Amino acid sequence: MPCRAEFILFEQYTPLRAKYGFTVIAIETGGAEANKAMREVANMVHFPVVLGDRAHADAYPIIDNGVPTNYVIDRAGVVRYAKAGAFELDELEKVIVPLLNQPAPADAPAAAPAR
Repeated sequence: MPCRAEFILFEQYTPLRAKYGFTVIAIETGGAEANKAMREVANMVHFPVVLGDRAHADAYPIIDNGVPTNYVIDRAGVVRYAKAGAFELDELEKVIVPLLNQPAPADAPAAAPAR
């Protein structure tokens, strides 16, 4: 299951990049049956998992029926990446590290640059 594999990646990756400002928020939009399946996985990770919130599904729709669909939002709140399919570590690093190295907006606390 791609979502579970990606949750494992995010669980391992988050502590490495959190001090630079990296955060994961997972949103399950598949309804009651998917929520039941994801509840167990959600209890094993250390990042927020929102279950059954259709409002988020409208704001960040699934792309090309791909599950998972990933959105990367920069420090200023701008969507900088959107793609269907699970991240692999190399691609995640390629997308995330340059964004973590950007300065925080003037009204946000600054994080250390990623290395």
